[in-house]
Amino acid sequence: KIFLFCFYVLTMTDILEVDYATKVTPLFAAIESSEWKAALKIIWSDDPEKSKQVRTWVVSKGSKGTTFGWSVWRRLPLHEACRRQPPEEVVDALLTVYPKSPRMKTHFGELAIHVACSSGSSTSIVNMLIGINPNSVISKDNSGRTPYEIVTDSMMPNRDAVVRILKRCELIILEDKQLTQEQLRNAKASTSDLQMKIDFMKHERLLQESSVKKTVTQMEYLKKAMKAMLSDQKKISEFMEEHERHIQAAAAAKQMVVEVLAHQDKILTTTLEKIIIAD
Repeated sequence: KIFLFCFYVLTMTDILEVDYATKVTPLFAAIESSEWKAALKIIWSDDPEKSKQVRTWVVSKGSKGTTFGWSVWRRLPLHEACRRQPPEEVVDALLTVYPKSPRMKTHFGELAIHVACSSGSSTSIVNMLIGINPNSVISKDNSGRTPYEIVTDSMMPNRDAVVRILKRCELIILEDKQLTQEQLRNAKASTSDLQMKIDFMKHERLLQESSVKKTVTQMEYLKKAMKAMLSDQKKISEFMEEHERHIQAAAAAKQMVVEVLAHQDKILTTTLEKIIIAD
């Protein structure tokens, strides 16, 4: 079973279809005749050509001149089985080999659960179909009917039990849907709040970048001003040093003049003394 399941998961991408009037599959024919053992033998066959009949659509094009009617249809083996109150093991086998089948619709827009509910299938079959495709309980066929509406209009013996199952599942699905929508709204609100925070942070960042840029500009201006100030200070220092040298030179010259005048005064005094002594 595990081998077949894995095989079909890998190979069920292609759509298989045969004509009911000319090439109906042995599996479909066995199910149509309620030959359940023969059907199970084909479903679990190790021959891929036989077991792939599980996913083969059977199409009835109706009688000559028919354009639409109950004689025009398109079904999978699962749909046909659900029309005939099948044993649980047959439906379980069909679901195991082709898990996508409960999501496939007939020519009339029916899922397998629509067919099962209109044909008096057991509650266990209904539960199996819901277990594979829970959202099927709120799905509508081409007539706009849900499985619940089909059952309530029927006279099947276990109608009340199936109605309870479908109603309970429908409420759960709708509650989950409402919860999901509420979660989506909350998520959108959270996303909106988060976006506002992000926008605010971007604005703050732009302001910070502008402030930093302004600060850098001011720093560059101060740097240039300091450089000019240091240059001026150097020039002043050089001027002061030059001025100091001039003052020192002037003082040295003055001292020299004083010494010269003192020397001359001494010479003059000596000369006068000699003149006086000579007289």
